Amino acid sequence: MKKKWIALLLAGVLALTPVLSGCSSGDGESSSSASGEAPAQELTVAVASQIFTLDPALNSTTHLNHPIFAANPTLFYKNEKGELVNDLCKEYTISDDGLTYTFTLIDGVKWSDGQPLTANDFVYGIKRAIGYGPDNTFNASNLTNFVKGAAAANESMLDVAQMDNVGVYAPDDKTLVIELSTPCPYFLSVTEAGVFMPLRPDFAKEHESTWSLQPGYPTVGAFQLESVNENEQATFVKNPS
Repeated sequence: MKKKWIALLLAGVLALTPVLSGCSSGDGESSSSASGEAPAQELTVAVASQIFTLDPALNSTTHLNHPIFAANPTLFYKNEKGELVNDLCKEYTISDDGLTYTFTLIDGVKWSDGQPLTANDFVYGIKRAIGYGPDNTFNASNLTNFVKGAAAANESMLDVAQMDNVGVYAPDDKTLVIELSTPCPYFLSVTEAGVFMPLRPDFAKEHESTWSLQPGYPTVGAFQLESVNENEQATFVKNPS
């Protein structure tokens, strides 16, 4: 059964609409069900702005968060009650001084191309967002306001390989450590932002976002980009991993 997630551009409209494949028959069943075929599972979301980027480090619109978060998870998310829930984070600890957060990742997560997710993917994604450049100043504030060394690295537009003084590192494949410049009691909620999403240097290049509109790049979330027309729609299909 093919599952799709479609971001459809409709000027001035923001709606969440499930699209059910198959017409209703007289007995209340869909034509697909009546014929013994499983109905296609699709979800269509109308967004109110051009799909100019799907880079989680660059997007600053609520509208494009819908397709971006369909393909890319973070350490935590908020449920319908507004409660913080673990996503890619299995467990975490906070140092007594409130400056060091240590996250342990859940087991067995793979990218859509089958490659295992590691803590270094988070390190790269976060540091890439820090050094992106002036186009993502708003997004980067979720890092520069809190993470040790991030403000200076952002101002200089450093490459990831140059960020030795930034407080983001991975002691091993399952452990992500983030050091803050000052205690922040709500920092866990901040990690929901797209700048905390894992990325890999083999497809997500530094200081630019053209890769995010090229179908087929690896994702960790439920869906993977299949096609995109910036003025019409982006279509995602189920992540095979």
